Amino acid sequence: SNAVRHGNASMISISVQLDQSLDELKILISNNGKPIIDNSDKSGIGFSTLRSLGVKLEFSNKSVQTLLIVTVPLVFDNAGEKSLV
Repeated sequence: SNAVRHGNASMISISVQLDQSLDELKILISNNGKPIIDNSDKSGIGFSTLRSLGVKLEFSNKSVQTLLIVTVPLVFDNAGEKSLV
């Protein structure tokens, strides 16, 4: 994972939250590695692709924790079934 390879993290935590009232899925990824710098102009293909699909990326860096919140909008098909982007 990038957290280990680029951030030298030794611990990673992932949690997922479904907010049906907002029709979105939130993925919270935290680690104890080096901070992430949100340089949107120079993002790699992964972040760029996610953003082009309407996925929101939020970065938070604290003294001993890096947090990435990925918000994925849910969409409806013709049958009213929810799916990811």
